[in-house]
Amino acid sequence: MTTNERAQYIYNAVRAAGMTHAGAIGLLGNLQGEASDFDPMRVEGMSNPNSFLRRMGLTEEEYTRRANAGEPTFNGKYFIKDSTGYGIAQWTYWGRKKNLLDFAKSRGASVGDLDTQIAFMLKEMQTHYTRTWKILTTTDSIAAAVKICVTEYEKSANQSSAIEKRTRCANAWAELISEGGTTEPETPTAPAAPETDVFDRRELIALAESEVGYIEKRNALLLDEKLANGGSANYTKYARDLDAIGNFYNGKKQGHAWCEVFVDWLFVKSFGVDNALKLLCTKRGSSGAGCTYSLNYFIAAGRFHKRGERPEPGDQIFFGNVGNSNHTGLVYKVDDTTVYTIEGNTSDAFGVISNGGCVCKKSYPLNYSRIAGYGRPAYNDGYAGATVEDKPTTSETPKPETPKPETPKPTASTCTVKLPELSSGSTGAAVAALQAALTYLKYDVKGIDGDFGIKTRTMLMAFQAEHGLDADGICGAQSWTALMGR
Repeated sequence: MTTNERAQYIYNAVRAAGMTHAGAIGLLGNLQGEASDFDPMRVEGMSNPNSFLRRMGLTEEEYTRRANAGEPTFNGKYFIKDSTGYGIAQWTYWGRKKNLLDFAKSRGASVGDLDTQIAFMLKEMQTHYTRTWKILTTTDSIAAAVKICVTEYEKSANQSSAIEKRTRCANAWAELISEGGTTEPETPTAPAAPETDVFDRRELIALAESEVGYIEKRNALLLDEKLANGGSANYTKYARDLDAIGNFYNGKKQGHAWCEVFVDWLFVKSFGVDNALKLLCTKRGSSGAGCTYSLNYFIAAGRFHKRGERPEPGDQIFFGNVGNSNHTGLVYKVDDTTVYTIEGNTSDAFGVISNGGCVCKKSYPLNYSRIAGYGRPAYNDGYAGATVEDKPTTSETPKPETPKPETPKPTASTCTVKLPELSSGSTGAAVAALQAALTYLKYDVKGIDGDFGIKTRTMLMAFQAEHGLDADGICGAQSWTALMGR
């Protein structure tokens, strides 16, 4: 990111966390006084060739890498206790640097990760610097915001000089960033679609529903098959197709976690590349395969709605929190109490399941605490509200939909599916179905890969024993019946 991009990114995150416009601008002025380019790996004094860190042959990247590696001597003598400022807030005191390092480890992130440092800064303010937090979330004065940052959060040595300098920085940012945070230089500028283009969310939702049941693959084979070649290596047709576009993301995404990739694929297949980028408020070559980045693109475009605001079908739902979203999906229905979603890389188990390996339908209470909020693409189909079957709000007559035959739901008396007997060594779609059923029932088979191995046999035997069946590790008619709840 450039300096301006980092500034906008930090502004968006702290605004979403509750800071006022003046509070966020004042904070930016303070942070720029600490690390002029908002670089999360900035090390104090590293530009001086005579600094002891430079004499040790360290770069900022190497300093960060060794801190992450957990080398006791390095962290004890240098990173934690070297009294050297680090990161966007130039944390210097040993206790705060230790807390930052521990916080990063608890998240499985680098201590030099921007999202992690923003989240840690917010946590510090909310728990240890409560006066700072109170003012930054209530003030309409940039000067007051700068002053509390300098005097309480930073406790700068020469406070009058620091306040003067950082107020100048803050006022400069106030000229560049409007109160809505919508003037980011890198806000996508995809050309507007012709008026004849209709972005109909019903097409998007129908495509998502057709993908339910798809499982990730162990390698790049049989990517178009829903159940074949199941594995846990994050190989999917979704990443394959987006990687093939070229420069869709900031790198290839095959083999990486794919919940966001699934959502983006739906938009590309439904509306084309350029329109998808416009609706997702992003651009080519972005970091949009990451949930937190994607969420912040919606914030920058003024199209993000926090938990508590009513979602709509076609919204992109984000889980976790604004500073660290860890999962995403597509809203397909909403009622008075519940939001219904289709998500990639999840499972049927209750709650937010990231990296679950399957496309599934899920549902959550509207007030579910793990919902961060919703990105709302600028559809122009005239549909909104609780269901996509609502009549359009425009005066135009909607195009008739091509009827889609519904797959009848089998019941115990009409089911004609013949399920094979399975045992150790069995492979294929039926084994994947068995593993999915056991996983749903909280018998952890360690991945749905279509291979009846020792873990699948052990979990099946546990299920059989707990349901009064012969615990022989063979899935026959009685076991299938119990698994299906009949």
